[in-house]
Order: sequence, then C-alpha cells, then structure tokens
Amino acid sequence: MIKRSDVDYYCKQPTGYTGHGNGHGYGKKLQTGQQGSDQIAFFCQVEGYYPPPSSAGSSISLVGYRVNANSGSPAYLRLQRMGKGLLWNGASNSTNANTAKYPIVFLPQTISAIEPWSAAINNGSSAASQDEDYEILGPLVFRLEYWYLLHNGNLTDVPWDRDVRPAQITLTNPTSIGLVDVQAIGVAMAVIDPASRSLVPTASLFDLASDLDDFATAPGRGIAGAKKAGDIENKWNVVLQTVASTGQTSSGATSRVPPAAASAVRVYSRYFDLRMP
Repeated sequence: MIKRSDVDYYCKQPTGYTGHGNGHGYGKKLQTGQQGSDQIAFFCQVEGYYPPPSSAGSSISLVGYRVNANSGSPAYLRLQRMGKGLLWNGASNSTNANTAKYPIVFLPQTISAIEPWSAAINNGSSAASQDEDYEILGPLVFRLEYWYLLHNGNLTDVPWDRDVRPAQITLTNPTSIGLVDVQAIGVAMAVIDPASRSLVPTASLFDLASDLDDFATAPGRGIAGAKKAGDIENKWNVVLQTVASTGQTSSGATSRVPPAAASAVRVYSRYFDLRMP
C-alpha cells in the first residue's frame, strides 16, 4: 500500500464509504442495498493487469478487495482481488472518460471519480461493479471485515485519532492526512470448505454472513466497552456456535444451515502493519 497524504483511499470511514452496512449482526439483518462485507481500494507498488500498451505499464496498480455481492456471478460470496495495472503518466492520450487508461492520480482527484475504476468502489449486479481485473482470490472466504489499529493503541473503524483530530470528517476533509494515524489494518475472514459449502443453500450462506457482526456492532470487552483484539473473532464464533446448535440462522426455519456445515466454518484474523521505514 502506498501511504501518502496526497493520494486517495477508498476505505472504511464515517463519510464517503458505502462498502458496508455498518451495523448488521445476529438478529439485525442487512437492509436492501447494503453489503455484508467490507470493501477497500488503494494504490500499491505491485504489478497488475495492464491495458495496452503493456510496455508502458508502471510499477503502480490500483488494488481492491471485496466479497462479491452479485448473486448472479460465479464469484458470489467469494473473496475477490482487483489488480489493475496503471500506465505511466502520458502513456495514453485518450480523453474518453469511459475508455481512458489512467496513471496513478493525486488529490484532489479521487478513485471514485475515475469512471473506468468504478468497480473499485461498487459491488453488486450493476455494470459499475463489473471489471475483468477482478479475480477470485479466496474461493472459500464468504465474509470479510477490517478495522484499524491506531498508533495510540485503539482499535476503531475510523482511520484517524479522534482525540487528536476532533474536527476531521474524512481522510481529506478538512485536512488531507492519509493513513498517518494508522499503525496496522486488522482483517477477519470467515471461511467454509467446499464440501460444507455445498450443503448450505446460497440464501442461507448470505444470511449467515449477515449474522456475523460488523466491527461497529461487535461488543467491546475492554475498559468502558473499548474494543480489544479478538472481540470480533469471539463474537463471530459465538454466532457460529449458535447456528451450529440450532441448525438455522437468525432468519428462522427458512434459513437452514446444517450443524456440521456451521461447525466447519473457521474464523481467521491477521494484522497488516503499515509502518513506514
């Protein structure tokens, strides 16, 4: 990940982020238009799928992660990664907003403003969500959630220190700060093996993903309810144990999950350190 204050990030924050329902959990279902998992997009110094002329490919790509939310896609409820290789500045002279091949852009230009990059911030059945530079990265992953570990030690879904920056609204308003306050990004994933997945109706798997709390609703166990490492993983495991014992999600008897399949779901988490040398 390129960590600078003059480039854009499409990531979880209070304003300008639509990648998640921000509030679902067991017994509190997703609403129409909400996603069951988080989504993120950022610039990174890695190779990607380059548009022609590929010889003009730069060392920068637009990278994105999402759990596909298009029920008509073979990738539905599977983890995808976008690796959109970007050309060097000036390599393409096209001025057509729909077909132009872009290099990395700097603020005030944003990822969401670039038409050919629309799938980096969308996830559904619309044309804006489709991009051939997405591929299935984790076919067994059906739920993805992330949060931030700040330099002050707090775990939060806001990518800056609110005690230090009480007036900050987004990463760029009123001041462009990038991820300067973020020590690491924590990621949790729910994984189901192919044999178990084949036993679970697709609609029930969606309900199960919806039952797994997002970071906003996972209860904190620290002082005054502060979030602690392991909180969300613990909450997910409690939900999975409940589903395994009842054989159904919180949606009721019409949303069946075989106990053996629910027991086979595994929860994994990892922190990705963003500290600069």
